[in-house]
Amino acid sequence: MGEENQELLRAALVQNVSAYCEECPYGLDLSQANFSINVFAQTLLASCEQTGRIVRQCNCSAPGDTTDYEDMWKFTLINYNAGPGCLSASMDTTWVNDRVLDWEHVSSHLEGVCQLAVDYVNDIIY
Repeated sequence: MGEENQELLRAALVQNVSAYCEECPYGLDLSQANFSINVFAQTLLASCEQTGRIVRQCNCSAPGDTTDYEDMWKFTLINYNAGPGCLSASMDTTWVNDRVLDWEHVSSHLEGVCQLAVDYVNDIIY
């Protein structure tokens, strides 16, 4: 998908999940807020499933065989924030060089703009 279409899709999603309501008490439409929570929960779940597939493709093992629970959540947050390309590239480099998939190693192999995901993860986790 081209950059322009991606931008349109992001804008449409943000508009559809906004719970702002000028006429509502406290400026919040509660039914829309409930819908928005579901959308974000489904997005995070999809990111989690995608992260598991990335680990399997990287080392042909189930995620729990090579990565602990906490690190899998951190990888999921990288995937959610920076995208699967950033996570896949970092995991592939880490697996080739270090043969271990943990936060310390994978996060150290994030490159360029992907490195910004480390701050995002740290802000959420710590």
